[in-house]
Amino acid sequence: MIRVHPAATSEAVEAAAWYFRRSERRGIQFSDRLREAYAEVEAHPLRWAAYRKRTRHFKLRGFPYLVVYRPWQEGVFVLAVAHGKRKPAYWAKRLRDIR
Repeated sequence: MIRVHPAATSEAVEAAAWYFRRSERRGIQFSDRLREAYAEVEAHPLRWAAYRKRTRHFKLRGFPYLVVYRPWQEGVFVLAVAHGKRKPAYWAKRLRDIR
């Protein structure tokens, strides 16, 4: 099971919209890559590199975004869809929302 923090959903929607405004093709690619990332993380949560605060991250191929997540007893909790070059660990306060 994969759960996505509401703020991570908002980040994903904003990023996809940004790409769609510039190029429909890139917007579709971003959305497709994000779906693929969620499926991969859910299927193999321990495969990707350890990251900050006992989380892991999956880098979206072709985009400067990371899916920051933590494996948990019921599956995977996505904390952020974070731009890799901005505000590191801003999402850390969301860790308290994992239940």
